[in-house]
Amino acid sequence: MKKAMLIGMGLGKDVEYAIYSSIKYNNPNFVAFVVTKERIGTFDRSVESEKGKALKEVVPEYEIIESGYA
Repeated sequence: MKKAMLIGMGLGKDVEYAIYSSIKYNNPNFVAFVVTKERIGTFDRSVESEKGKALKEVVPEYEIIESGYA
């Protein structure tokens, strides 16, 4: 059975490891990140950071959903 995961991201400091651990433990086939428009740049930097690179290893397929709510 395929699994999907939905993660709402406020992106506080050093959340990359918690997100990584949750994704790795639950092993979804697809992840959707819900990010506010104000934080999309922060999300991009977070995923590209040294700690965030591990996210790409555990998420085979993902999508970013921009939320209009802050």
